[in-house]
Amino acid sequence: MPPVRRRESAASGVLRRCKSSPGHKARLRFAPCSPSRPALSPLAARGQTGSCDMSGNAFEWVQDCWHNSYKEDGMEDAAPADGSAWESSCSFRNRYFSGLRMVQRGGSALAPAFGYARALVRHHAPPKWRGDDRGFRLARDPHP
Repeated sequence: MPPVRRRESAASGVLRRCKSSPGHKARLRFAPCSPSRPALSPLAARGQTGSCDMSGNAFEWVQDCWHNSYKEDGMEDAAPADGSAWESSCSFRNRYFSGLRMVQRGGSALAPAFGYARALVRHHAPPKWRGDDRGFRLARDPHP
């Protein structure tokens, strides 16, 4: 599974294709889109990185564990600067859950469309969590 930064990079190729029609603000969080199609583009439409279907189908597990302090712009001090997976200090605790939680990205067909049908949505679950709306995307190192 890819680290979260590699998945973000793959998803960004899909996000760059999104254009807004005149008079409307671009809604990058609902990509991939087009001015003539306000919903998702055809299935398997590839982005600049060759990736496709990056949002709304299934939450995708990534290699990183959950950190509440993670920032979408990647500027969090504790996150690895080299783009590798963030696998240290992985304990999670709030009033509902405690223990290890892993990051999932990309939304789910079973989640509410508003806020979840986007390539960069971020969610967490225990590593043993299974469901029809969870999956993973294999990635290979471009420079072995």
